[in-house]
Amino acid sequence: MALHGNLLAVGEPGFDRVYLFDASRGRLLRTIDGPVGTNFGAAVALHGDRLAVGLPVFNAGSGEGDRVRVFETGTGNQLAELELPIVSQGFFIGPLAQEFGAAVSMSADWILVGDPGADYFESQFATTANEVGGAAIYDAHTFQLVRIFTPLSLTEKVRFGQSVALDGPRIFVGAPVDQPFVTSDFNNGGSVYGFSTHDVNYRNLLLSPDPIDRGRFGQSLAAADGLLAIGETGSTSPSTGASTAGTVHLYSQLDSLGESGFFNATQFATLGHANAATGDNLGAAVALSENRVFAACQITGSSDGVNEGAISRFSDLRRPFAEGRAISESGESVPGRPGAIFSNPALSLNGTSELFTLGNFRGPGSRSRGKTLLEEPLNPLATTGDDIAGGTSLSDILSIQSVTRGQFLGKRRGLGVSRANDLGVFQAGNGIVQPIFLEGGDPGFGDGSRIKTFNAVTQELSGRAIVQGKLVVDRNVTTLANDSFIGFNAFPALTVPPAIREGDTLFSTFGEIFPRLVAAQNDRIGGAFLASPPETNQTVFRLRGTSSHNIVFIARKGDAAPGISPPATFRSFLGESGDGVNVFSIRATIEGEGVTRRTDEGIWARVDNSPNFQLLVREGTQVPGAATGVVFRQFLRFRAVENTESNPTVVLLAKLAGPGVNRSNDVALFIARFSVLPIANVEMILREGDLLPGSPRARVGAIQRFTIDREGFYLIAASLVKRSGEANAANNQVLFAGFGGRQDTGADFVGLRRPVVVL
Repeated sequence: MALHGNLLAVGEPGFDRVYLFDASRGRLLRTIDGPVGTNFGAAVALHGDRLAVGLPVFNAGSGEGDRVRVFETGTGNQLAELELPIVSQGFFIGPLAQEFGAAVSMSADWILVGDPGADYFESQFATTANEVGGAAIYDAHTFQLVRIFTPLSLTEKVRFGQSVALDGPRIFVGAPVDQPFVTSDFNNGGSVYGFSTHDVNYRNLLLSPDPIDRGRFGQSLAAADGLLAIGETGSTSPSTGASTAGTVHLYSQLDSLGESGFFNATQFATLGHANAATGDNLGAAVALSENRVFAACQITGSSDGVNEGAISRFSDLRRPFAEGRAISESGESVPGRPGAIFSNPALSLNGTSELFTLGNFRGPGSRSRGKTLLEEPLNPLATTGDDIAGGTSLSDILSIQSVTRGQFLGKRRGLGVSRANDLGVFQAGNGIVQPIFLEGGDPGFGDGSRIKTFNAVTQELSGRAIVQGKLVVDRNVTTLANDSFIGFNAFPALTVPPAIREGDTLFSTFGEIFPRLVAAQNDRIGGAFLASPPETNQTVFRLRGTSSHNIVFIARKGDAAPGISPPATFRSFLGESGDGVNVFSIRATIEGEGVTRRTDEGIWARVDNSPNFQLLVREGTQVPGAATGVVFRQFLRFRAVENTESNPTVVLLAKLAGPGVNRSNDVALFIARFSVLPIANVEMILREGDLLPGSPRARVGAIQRFTIDREGFYLIAASLVKRSGEANAANNQVLFAGFGGRQDTGADFVGLRRPVVVL
């Protein structure tokens, strides 16, 4: 099933049929029938007025199936049929156990299709199915195949592609019979891979927080609005017949418009039934929208002896707030809105210590859905309903990217505004709301190009807005070969450099520009594919300048990765950071002799005008200050910070693995510095399970949120372990503050950088 707004699509593959419902009223709107014997409706996806339906079973008699069909929801007319080529990326795929269309997800730009039965062979004459699985992504406008995603191993049966989900540029693929736990107690534990739409390198691997034997974590997936739902259907023991409950795990994804954390996901809820011990297969399918989650389950023990299906609805879920924000008091009066009160305000503290409040309000003039943006001390900057140039008004405030004034991502309504051009980047100041980038607007090329969407939005210290996004492909000016761009704008007017687009030649000809962007002071750090051989076709670069671009080459795919033995090279770039002065830091994967999936990622840093990076940390290596055998498992966040020392400094949050490591102590905060030695100085300054500073007994529970500015000031929100005499439900939350950019004067380096309890 799939949910988009109030439109709900439910497949009935046993009858090769799909139903469209009005979810708010439960009213049937339309029935669409497919070819008999193809399991038409085994997978469905909705976006806007498009419906994608999987037909994963091939009917030899009719020649139908093993396809995905795309329909218009309003009429039921078929728009396209998608299929997978037999040969792709050097492998022969199928057809022994092909299930193309077993899972499908769709966005405005992409259609993602899962094929959990896909086989990969070096020869087209192979006779044994391996059911490795795969996933393919198609352009939602042209319906052309873009690329194919695969799991880490092309020989093991994991049924990769059993479930798929899209959320912006993020891709998630479930492999429910993966064996991520190296123990005989956990078979078919399952996993979920995270990818980006712009390449085939996986970004993250999610595992069940409470793994069970044959749990099938990743059996179903749904993603929307920064939420990720993962179904884990549970199991039945082959020896005892005992059943384990199915559950749905909810994750909050970090804001994709932010500087880092592109594929991080933090679990915040587990959904189940009160009588779940009977084995209900809850999570066999999931769908979500806003604060509602729908999960398919099985009803056992009915009077006629038939196990019937049902759909459970979980609503009014409280998702975590974005990093760097805290709840302020509801019920307070809204400045500038007589009679209106805050219903859900949130504070935002940016890197220049400016305080903004973005809050929902209700009362006169709000239509019960008003939002307002206020600058300290509660001076109104922008409110929904405010007039914007051109006869339009502000309809929504989505997020703040403020540095010097109230820049934000928002929506507008009015004359000539539709869903295709209602999103924009706005600047609030001097009593007016000024649009500086708009969907459908000019990105700055002056050739008729139009902005289609924004992937990343940030702002320099000077006040210039910088966006990375996509252009409308119209065949006259913009094609798929030049539709990604970086644009610059400012209000009040500042001199800005020219926009950059895919196909431009700076130090090399750009391919697709990565959908992320970093601004540090007046530096802009980004990445792009290059029009060069695959061995060297990615780069990370820095842009500086006001009227023209001073570009600095930072790193390129195929470069030697310093600090790795035997020698290895950079394979892909996962994130970038800079201090805005002279330090660059990158997170990258590597390839070479001896490199495995557990050791193929690291963080490097270098000083401007120096050709050499230094390796700071690497996956699979010993964690300083931890027991022998405890290693870095995953890097969650990192930031290069301003430092008065001569040695560059990076603050990073990492996940650990090894002896004695469990869910209660597997995340820690580190400071890494350049060293004159080949090995960097890395110090652990806070770890889950540590004693709370100033307390003889209370211990840090989970590190829940972490944010840091370019100067090195950081905040950590954490829970405390609830134990008698230590912490209880009334006092088990703590806020830490610290400074990672402090000058080293010979005093205790770690002590000066450790966080202190402020709340």
